[in-house]
Amino acid sequence: MKPATRRVVWGGAAAAAVLLGWQGYQRLYRIPTDELSARIGQVRKEIEEREAESDRLPGLRKRLGEIASTTLARSEEGVAAAMRTALNEIAAECRLDQPTVTTREPVAIKSPASKAGELSSKSARAQADFYAVEATVQAVGSMDAVIRAVATLDHQKWVHRIDRWGIRPVDKARERFELSVQLTTLMMPDVAPATEIAFGDGRVWEPLADEQFARYRPILANANFREPPAVRGPEAPAVASVAPASPAYEDWKVTAVVRGRHGWELWLANGKSGQQTSLTPGSRVLDATFVDAAGEDATIEIEGTRYVVELGRTLADRRPAVR
Repeated sequence: MKPATRRVVWGGAAAAAVLLGWQGYQRLYRIPTDELSARIGQVRKEIEEREAESDRLPGLRKRLGEIASTTLARSEEGVAAAMRTALNEIAAECRLDQPTVTTREPVAIKSPASKAGELSSKSARAQADFYAVEATVQAVGSMDAVIRAVATLDHQKWVHRIDRWGIRPVDKARERFELSVQLTTLMMPDVAPATEIAFGDGRVWEPLADEQFARYRPILANANFREPPAVRGPEAPAVASVAPASPAYEDWKVTAVVRGRHGWELWLANGKSGQQTSLTPGSRVLDATFVDAAGEDATIEIEGTRYVVELGRTLADRRPAVR
């Protein structure tokens, strides 16, 4: 073999060896190293996020404990019993008569993260953060007693939300009123204190001091349910008869359909005047008579024809009832 040819052969062999070595370096060392470095960076980022969460954990646990300390009991039976006791005692303390208290089964409230798919664990997605327990109290008394009862309920730490309340006169003199309040408390079985909440004399509710009631007195001063005396003015001149205006059904909206101690009740609110009223079967607003209810639907009768109106709709949105 000629020297020139030999040099070409050896040069080609050396180039091939370098190429093979580079490929082996990439495949066996460089690529796995890059992947490992990326993975290490991801793990470090996750560790930093967990450390940040751990720094917030003591504050979150403290806040969670503060909320749990305002719950009535750990069990469904304990919460229901405490609510019935407290609501009946508050009604008696405020000099309300004929109190009626009803409680509903707890409703599980899950974390919004479970719906957003941020929780990887199936058990975490199924677990409830807490439970909402609703109760309704109805009673009769003077305007002072009714407002004082609402103020006392609003003062309780375990009343986490007053959903709705209404007042309506029950006598012709409009001196006695029926109060209806729907409220919600929380139940947190996993973090609630082992002992039930208690104030003075072992009560689960806290009385309202006179100075705390002071801010509600303007409501009493402006609350006037009595009809003004009729004023007879000069007779109006005769005018041509006109067709009567149709009732303003669109002004009256159904705000609640509830079962009270006398059966079903239909709660209505006037969007223009702000007036609120509750109807029992046989009572009426405008020319619409409340007949019955089922679930969130109320049946009314207008000029001998029955209609159904849904919760959250106005009387103008009624539909014919199916016989």
